[in-house]
Amino acid sequence: MRGVWCLAMLVALTATQARAEFPEQPIKVIVPFAPGGFVDGFARIFTDRLGAVLGKAVIVENKPGAGGKIGDDMVAAAPPDGYTLLIDDVNRPILATLANPGPPSDDILKTFAFAGMLGYSPIVLTVAPALDVKDFAGFIAKMRAEPGRHSFASAGVGTPSHVISAQLARLFDLNVVHVPYRGGANALTDVAAGTVAWMVNTPNSSLALTQAGQLVPLFVIAPQRLQPLPGVPTLTELGYPQFENEISSMFLLAPAATPKPVLKRLNAATNQVQKDKDVVARLAALALSAPPTDISLAAIRALAEKQVAAWTAAVQTEATR
Repeated sequence: MRGVWCLAMLVALTATQARAEFPEQPIKVIVPFAPGGFVDGFARIFTDRLGAVLGKAVIVENKPGAGGKIGDDMVAAAPPDGYTLLIDDVNRPILATLANPGPPSDDILKTFAFAGMLGYSPIVLTVAPALDVKDFAGFIAKMRAEPGRHSFASAGVGTPSHVISAQLARLFDLNVVHVPYRGGANALTDVAAGTVAWMVNTPNSSLALTQAGQLVPLFVIAPQRLQPLPGVPTLTELGYPQFENEISSMFLLAPAATPKPVLKRLNAATNQVQKDKDVVARLAALALSAPPTDISLAAIRALAEKQVAAWTAAVQTEATR
């Protein structure tokens, strides 16, 4: 009996050590979009430091296609061992339902476990200098005084820039025209030129034009003001907190059945990366924001649920118009 007991203890100790030693091999992080984009930028900044914290290589692989679904499906089908992870936001499959009505093709809350939050991209409303408005109140007054004369640009139907702008127009009863573009760059150029009046987009896209004086920022949707735009108020400060969960947050995701000890190890490493001054500075340079430090697995999940609910409500409202 003593031998059996010793064997059992050895097996238990070995299992505990195996869990404690994660990771024992390189980790693959899937980005479901092409290199050079918003999600890829987050991934590169984050994984550079994550590998050093974990003591193993963290390799980014871009798997674009089907609006992100190919990469998502690849990770969802991977072994739930923590060695194949995903970096993505939660609003993408919800927004896709505007083009393909029905339930989202991906249910991120059910398909994945949330191992970490990497940060988020705020949203900023910029207007053409030719519009000659200096603040949000003046902007709304001008839009109302000149119904049907102005248009807003978006990066395309079903993008955050479209949905949030449509919500603003509905909330303030604005008679404006939607002009969808194929991507945000040309849209912002036309806003700067005064061809269209305004656009909601990420500050990463608009910051260079804003700093050059070619765009006028009126508000940001973010938990706090942005370092590159300290004089621009948040929409919550202006009295409209209902938009505060409509940001693009980047999460580190794992297959749903990934063991809790692995998720905790990844979460601890993510929290350590978030405190790295170089990471924070690199995010800030792109007008991206780091999340609260030491955010727990439960808090990450709760935040994701709030964002899913906010984007679902926004898209459902827009779909019924």
